[in-house]
Amino acid sequence: TQSTWGRSYCLRCFFVLVTIMSQKSLVYYFITTDKDQQDKPNAFYIPKALNEIKLKDIKSCFPIPGLYHFRFQMRFENGIVWMDVTNDEAVVPAVSGKITAKVSRLSWDAPQAQYEAPKVSSSAASQSKPTSKSSASNSDDLLSL
Repeated sequence: TQSTWGRSYCLRCFFVLVTIMSQKSLVYYFITTDKDQQDKPNAFYIPKALNEIKLKDIKSCFPIPGLYHFRFQMRFENGIVWMDVTNDEAVVPAVSGKITAKVSRLSWDAPQAQYEAPKVSSSAASQSKPTSKSSASNSDDLLSL
């Protein structure tokens, strides 16, 4: 028979494993431009709980280099729709405990180029005038059609 210490140790290991696994989420995706099929998605892990994953996490963990546009499945009324998420700070939606992304490749270039600030000469900077903010909120995640 197994000692009480052995059973207690196994039980603790089980709970530690469950805790670790709950902080690691599987993200399913298919790349439309690569002719991937929605019913046979690819997948990768993100070391976060499902309800904490933001677009910036998806981008930083995405396994294929390049610049991409992401749409995520979400529930809407009585069905499922694809939501375009463009705000890096937005938590991505999950349906039935799973994140599924429809991905479009925009460029094979590394995504860092998208986030680099444009270089402005000192003379141009002193002549520039402040511009008004767009009427669209930074939290808007749906593209207007």
